[in-house]
Amino acid sequence: MEPTDQPQPAGGQSPDRTQQIIIVLLVIVVLLLGGLLLGQCGDDTEPTTTATPTTTVPPSTTAAPATTVPPSTTTVPANVCNGSALALTGAIDEADSLYLYDLDTASLSNLLPDGSSAPRSPVWSSECDAIFFVSEVPGGDSSLVQQIDLVSLDVSTLFEYDDRITHLAVHDGDGAFEFTTVEDDMTFVTNISLGSGEFQTHLELGPHLPWDGVQDLSLSPSGMLILYQNEFNNLNIVSDSPELAAQVPLGALTMNPFQQNCCALSPDGQMLAIEILLGDYGDTGGETGMVLLDLATGDTETFTKDGDPPYFYGSINSPSWASDGSQVVFLYDNSQYALCSGEGCYEFIGGTIELWLAAPGAPFATMIASFNKPQPSSGHEVAWMPGG
Repeated sequence: MEPTDQPQPAGGQSPDRTQQIIIVLLVIVVLLLGGLLLGQCGDDTEPTTTATPTTTVPPSTTAAPATTVPPSTTTVPANVCNGSALALTGAIDEADSLYLYDLDTASLSNLLPDGSSAPRSPVWSSECDAIFFVSEVPGGDSSLVQQIDLVSLDVSTLFEYDDRITHLAVHDGDGAFEFTTVEDDMTFVTNISLGSGEFQTHLELGPHLPWDGVQDLSLSPSGMLILYQNEFNNLNIVSDSPELAAQVPLGALTMNPFQQNCCALSPDGQMLAIEILLGDYGDTGGETGMVLLDLATGDTETFTKDGDPPYFYGSINSPSWASDGSQVVFLYDNSQYALCSGEGCYEFIGGTIELWLAAPGAPFATMIASFNKPQPSSGHEVAWMPGG
């Protein structure tokens, strides 16, 4: 008898055959997964999906702006006093700030691009690794005495005083500061030791007229306090040390009655650099020159500029000596004005702040740099780095 055909399951496959196919497929899947895992473990490189791309980062997001590059890392090495730089304050190119002018490269750097308000009275530290300065407390009459570290460019506040400080002198080795303030017709000289934190007003000058007060503040080579008081044709050197007090007759020379940073004592204490009026004082300034005065003999040497006119018209101020006494740097405020409506009305239309050098024996002063002055404010000052 012929065998009869058995009915087939749906799909045309026997149960045994279906199970075999499923087992084979599972083996293949296991082998593939195992191969992938072994490949990952045997490769030392990170997966490309987690690597941080470096070429796709825009350079501008990581590059520091030029104004924030610390100029002191190359121009003012720590603990090197070589006379190669000037500290300069005032409004230059829209920023009222503290600047560093490199005499070797003729470059100007803003040390406080986002910093203190209207810095003034720059003073170098004895090691040339910091600059002390005075700044205003916004919205008030108080003053801050601060310092900037020229290596890190960190700014620290040393103390606050509840009046406007007009001049500053520093004994940084002792942590002591001398400064002047003006109230009504009186000038006060105050000192503070950072160790004690106590203020002591030890000298009062006045009463005096607004143009007949303390014009500058300095320290003599012996560390004594020196003050300059303008009396037109006489210059008083006032000190809490009696042997240093004196009156210097200027004879036919006349001081600028509205100047605030007129004078500087030479490093040896023998010469005085002082701004002098050479002609009448007009509505927008006067004819001025820089005079070097020998305190022992009274001999003078007057410096003007070569050209037409042969004098500075306006204001020259803030003389500062090189450490060897061979030259004096000073500022010339070359502001320009135009007539406006109303009698005696003049409108500021621009100008420059210029750095000039005067050297004993030279026929004229020499301009070494010029910067844009964006506003009519004054208050520009310069301080020469010690050494060199």
